[in-house]
Amino acid sequence: MFRRSDLYDEMKGDRRSATNSFQIGLSRGISAKLHSMRTARDETIRSASGRGLVPVKSVMIEDEMTKLGLNLSRRSHAPGKRVIRDAYTAGQEAGERFEFIPGITAAA
Repeated sequence: MFRRSDLYDEMKGDRRSATNSFQIGLSRGISAKLHSMRTARDETIRSASGRGLVPVKSVMIEDEMTKLGLNLSRRSHAPGKRVIRDAYTAGQEAGERFEFIPGITAAA
């Protein structure tokens, strides 16, 4: 879809950067949507009775990982990475429209 857009057509000499910027924005948009879904799921788990141990266990694991100096959830980004703002924004908006469908719903 992005390669058929007017924005992509306008980037005649810089289409590779525009595509990369779109992909970065898309990944950030999907990541933000999945993060909000996880936050909502975690709130549901915390409010449900009989599952209070799960958040406590998560905190214990995070504390132990901190003691060991492990960080599995964050990556450093290359400094000064150039993105084209309009392409990045288009990708981020596309990522926010992403619909997550869990599991296989029909037999192949």
